Amino acid sequence: MMRSHLPIAIAVALFNALPPAKADHIELLQWNMHGECFTKCHPGANGHCDRHYPACKHNATEILWELMQGSHTPDRVKPDFASIQQLGDKEFINSGLTHWGKVYHTCGGAKGFGKYPFDIAVLYYDKSKWEPTLHQDGGCMERIWHASVNNYRAYVMQSFRRIDHVSDAHIIVVAAHYTHAVWGLPRMRTQIADMQNHSGVKQLILLADTNRECSTSSESLIHSLYPSVKTVASAHLHHTCCVPYFGHCYDRIIAAEFPGVHGLLPTTLPFLHLKRRPQWAAPNMHLPIRARLSFEAAFASARYV
Repeated sequence: MMRSHLPIAIAVALFNALPPAKADHIELLQWNMHGECFTKCHPGANGHCDRHYPACKHNATEILWELMQGSHTPDRVKPDFASIQQLGDKEFINSGLTHWGKVYHTCGGAKGFGKYPFDIAVLYYDKSKWEPTLHQDGGCMERIWHASVNNYRAYVMQSFRRIDHVSDAHIIVVAAHYTHAVWGLPRMRTQIADMQNHSGVKQLILLADTNRECSTSSESLIHSLYPSVKTVASAHLHHTCCVPYFGHCYDRIIAAEFPGVHGLLPTTLPFLHLKRRPQWAAPNMHLPIRARLSFEAAFASARYV
């Protein structure tokens, strides 16, 4: 009888002798700066502009640069990925963060870069840790001003693999600026499914201004894009929108299908003092929000068969 239990005992002993599982961490940032920050006031702006232009543009891009160095957070850790909406500064996009990789998608811009109707979703990534795989995808969720094609509410998505030997993680990251309705979501859902099928990757991260109130759960939001998802983790809800009154939980950080990761992620608001509306902040600018996704590196390569 004792001999029948010997293999089990050996297996348990071998398991206990294994080194602790290596942890993988992904630092995530979401921020909608809003187009007013990059718009000089003129008669047709109807208040959607910076009365002290270019004060908001200069300060917001300087703070973004600081956030990308890990500033305004207790541990000063740089983000792996940063989703920035309505960054209407072409010069900064081209040369402001040269040590970072980026993918982006623009919508509109018939009157020029940054001139309404215009939208852009930029996804920055730490290129010392991550490398894109496949081609990026994206789109525009909304059609305004009687345009013949969708020309507003940008989103971009990209698949990545980790290259710094911490793990062999493969993920898909989506940066998005939602409409206040459901326009564009079916197409985005199809594009995500296509990228998952072509890459074989099921781990998905959504960094978005969702324009959804606090009563809408992050889990329901990711289910609308990824119907078969089983495991969801998300940042705490905070009133990140908008200058001058913060009453909406629009900005979300959501991770899907990272085995063993569920519930709420450690979340920080890098500079709460914005709730007092600094002099330079233009109308409708959001608060940036950060979250840390941690998981066992052994699970990082869990992919579709």
